[in-house]
Amino acid sequence: MAAAKNNRARKARSVPHRTKHRPISPDSPAGILSAVRRRLKFVMAAAFTVCAALEFQNAELDTDIAMIVGRCIGDEIDLQIEAIDRVIARLPGSRGRGAPR
Repeated sequence: MAAAKNNRARKARSVPHRTKHRPISPDSPAGILSAVRRRLKFVMAAAFTVCAALEFQNAELDTDIAMIVGRCIGDEIDLQIEAIDRVIARLPGSRGRGAPR
């Protein structure tokens, strides 16, 4: 008997086609804001890493400092990134969906 052609594996591996976007010029307002956003994401990651390290040490003041770093620095950076996303989405020539995550 000939085995029936199995399409399940092909369907499981299918990836939706992505539409190609024009690259954003680094000198454009969207490009500048995207670069600032990218740097803020790195700073936020560093702040949360410091926060986690301080909490892991479990010293008397470290957890308080970790909470300050997480809430005052990390959360504020996140708010600024969201504001940048809104501005980028409104700029002419932007992708309209905000910046990549």
